[in-house]
Amino acid sequence: MGACTPLVASCATGWGAPTRHAIANLQAASVNVGPNLQIRGLIVALPDGVAAAKGDVAYIQFTAVNLSSQPDQLQSATAQVDAPASSAAASPAASSAAPAPVDVASQQLPIGSTTIPAKSTATPGTARLVVALDPLNVPLAQGESVRVSLQFANSGMASDIDVPVQGSDAVSSSFLPSAPPSLPATAQPAASSPAPSESAPASSPASSPASTEPTPATSSVAASPAT
Repeated sequence: MGACTPLVASCATGWGAPTRHAIANLQAASVNVGPNLQIRGLIVALPDGVAAAKGDVAYIQFTAVNLSSQPDQLQSATAQVDAPASSAAASPAASSAAPAPVDVASQQLPIGSTTIPAKSTATPGTARLVVALDPLNVPLAQGESVRVSLQFANSGMASDIDVPVQGSDAVSSSFLPSAPPSLPATAQPAASSPAPSESAPASSPASSPASTEPTPATSSVAASPAT
């Protein structure tokens, strides 16, 4: 019978499998994604105390270790939880089936680069990656867990990793962004255009507010450089 070597509290399902799973311990989760990429210290961090309300922000955070001579890139990150029992009970049609999972956040926003550098002759390539979950669709609290899936350009996917939620009292502030990233313009409510002032001189050319210019959509994932 084959065995796997866990990193913290994880176990890969085999290098030939399309997805790999990990089980979180009390502090963090770790998992191997293919033979060349290791995910360590994976948590969902709350930036303010031990709880975050619906509409607040939280952060997927982990260290990626690249053993390949080619750089890799995080392409997407998602987080889900089981539907609340009250929601399942309210739907008689779904009573005989498992409730569909709920996305933890409406968007996954980037903080920095998504690239994991290639190994050098002396050391593996390492990057600290941070993905903002903003805004939250559900409240989160320290001690809970969410299922995180990560997709990488070269190494493939690690799916349904059971990841613990950690509050700011348990996470060093150096691992938390100073402020959540701004929502893309397409996700923000459109501001009403002010009525033109009748007192403005007729010779004054009208200028378009900067907010009317479309902002490019932001990548769905994020990373901060390794220290």
